[in-house]
Amino acid sequence: MREKLLNLTKWFAGIPSVSSDIEKLNEVVSFVENYVKENAKGKYFLEKLEFEAKPSIIIKNFDGKEADIVLNGHLDVVPPSEENQFDFYEEDWKLYGRWTWDMGAGCAIITELMVEILNSGFSDKKVMLLLTTDEEIWWENGVSKLVESGYTWDVVLIPDAGAINEIVYKEKWLCDVEFEIYWTSCHSATPWEGDDAIEKTYQFYREVKNTLEDNEIIYWGKNGRWWNSVVMSKISWWTMTNAVCWVIKGHLNIRFTEKITPEELEALIDDLLKKYGWKRLSFFIGSLLYSPKENEYIQKYLKICKRNLWEEVCLVHEHGASDGRYFSEKWSVVLFHKPTDFWLHSKGEYVVIDDLEKVYNCYREFVFCVK
Repeated sequence: MREKLLNLTKWFAGIPSVSSDIEKLNEVVSFVENYVKENAKGKYFLEKLEFEAKPSIIIKNFDGKEADIVLNGHLDVVPPSEENQFDFYEEDWKLYGRWTWDMGAGCAIITELMVEILNSGFSDKKVMLLLTTDEEIWWENGVSKLVESGYTWDVVLIPDAGAINEIVYKEKWLCDVEFEIYWTSCHSATPWEGDDAIEKTYQFYREVKNTLEDNEIIYWGKNGRWWNSVVMSKISWWTMTNAVCWVIKGHLNIRFTEKITPEELEALIDDLLKKYGWKRLSFFIGSLLYSPKENEYIQKYLKICKRNLWEEVCLVHEHGASDGRYFSEKWSVVLFHKPTDFWLHSKGEYVVIDDLEKVYNCYREFVFCVK
C-alpha cells in the first residue's frame, strides 16, 4: 500500500492544477474519474458537477445525497511564486514539490481508500468521496455549492490539516472586510494643509487590532493560542508622488474565536468605520468549525490513532479556515488528520512518505469498523 499511495501522490503532483487554470482543473478531475474506473471493480455511483467552470467529482457506494461518511479533499493549488515549483523528488524519506501535501498526498489517501471500499463491496455505511477544485482561492464553487444543493453527511474526514500526531477538531471564524476612505488631499510640500489617508488607515488598523486582539498575543506556535488576530492584508492608494494621499481601499483579514459573535464583530467594525467617516464595501464571514472533544466519533477516531500510530496523539485547533466550515454549518462532525509535512505553498513543500499508509490505515479502520 505504501508504494501505491506514493505513486498515486506523484500522479496528482504531476498535474499542476493551479486554481485559475480551468483546463488543468478539468484534467485532474478526469484523472480521478479514470483512476476509479480502471481500479474499482465494485458498483459505484459517479457525479461530475460544475459551478462557475470549477469542476467537482463525487464517487459513492450508494445512490443519493445523504452519506454517513464523506472523504473530502481539494484538487486545486495556489499559483506558484517561482518557476519549477512543481518538480518533485524523493529525499530522506520525504516527497518534495508543490502540492505533494496540499493536498496531493491527502487526495491520494482518500481516493485509494474509496477504491478499496468499492472493491470490498462494503455497504454497512454510505460513503462518499468528494473532491473539489475551488478551495485555495475563495471557496465559493466547491463544497459550499454542494451543501446548498442538499448533500448531507454525519462525519467528514479531511486530510488537509493537523499532522500525523495531531487531529484538528476546530478552526476559527474567518472575516474579510473591504473598505474605502477619502480624506483631505494637498501638495506633498505642504502636508499640514491636508490629512494623510495612509496615516489614518494605520490608526484605524491599530484601533481594530487593539480592540479585538489579546494584549499578550504571540504570533509563533499554534497550540494554546486560541485568540483573535487581525491583519491588514491589502491596501491600494492614489498614485501621485507629489501629493498627500487622500483615497485608499483597504482589506482586513480577521480570524476570531467563539468569544465574539459575527454580529458583534460586524457592529464593531461598522462603528469604527463610522467614527472615521469611511465606507464599507464588503463584509464576508466564514463559519466557525467546531465539534466538542467529547463527541463519540472524535473519541473513537482518537483511540484508533493512538492504537495504530504508537505515539502521543492529541486533539488540536487550527488557526486557518477551510472547506470544513461548510460541513460544520450542517452539524456534521469534521475531523482533520494528515501525514506530517512542511513548507506549504513552496518548492520546498514535502510530505513524509511513511505517513501516507499510517493515515490511510486510520481512515480505513474508522470507515470499516466504527459503528
